[in-house]
Amino acid sequence: MANDDKTTNHRQFLTKVGVGSVAVGIGTIGLAGCQQGHESKSDRQTEHTLKPNSPPNPKQAGEQNTNVKHCLADNQYDFYGKHQAGIITPAQRSIYFLVLDLHTDKLDDIKEVFKQWTQYAARLTKGDNIAPYGSNPHVPPVDTGEADSLGAYGLTLTFGISPSFLQKLNLTDKKPPEFSDLPKFPRDQIRPEYSGGDICIQACSDDPQVSFHAVRQLVRQARSSVSMRWSQSGF
Repeated sequence: MANDDKTTNHRQFLTKVGVGSVAVGIGTIGLAGCQQGHESKSDRQTEHTLKPNSPPNPKQAGEQNTNVKHCLADNQYDFYGKHQAGIITPAQRSIYFLVLDLHTDKLDDIKEVFKQWTQYAARLTKGDNIAPYGSNPHVPPVDTGEADSLGAYGLTLTFGISPSFLQKLNLTDKKPPEFSDLPKFPRDQIRPEYSGGDICIQACSDDPQVSFHAVRQLVRQARSSVSMRWSQSGF
């Protein structure tokens, strides 16, 4: 853990590059620091009676339901904090990691993306959909619902940016001195299609469906400004 006096706080850094005022929820970027301790809800098991032939109602997303839950379903890590969760947080059972390419040089567009991601990530890490279901049956919901009513399952969402992110936004003069590419290592066999990129998102949870659902919602809502470069799931 680096000394706080020698690290670049995420809010300070993004404020310098003009994004911080709307993305205060996304903690310190990966190289700058990590959270020393997140408090999570205890691993308690919620006991309910499972009714036969009663599938979850998608219109009740985020509401208390009567289905039996896994003992990890209610675990939560706060999204808001001094630093990001998902760095030294106790390892969860699954991960979905993806890298995005930026397709705009307009800073205002990226401000809006980070603002929206902050709001959505705060909801997702509580086990909620990114938006409630609407009442119009002819309008598709904002959230695709793959993790409907599953719970948070200890979901953490960790965001990072690369030097190319700053370059595309003409912000290289704001780059911290520590923010540089890794050197080449002996016997490296790096494939170009699995390297590079401008933004990375790491989603970790104790249910792979929850991790996948989270990153899918974030990318869908920013698709006018970013596209997926590569992704990898793991456990």
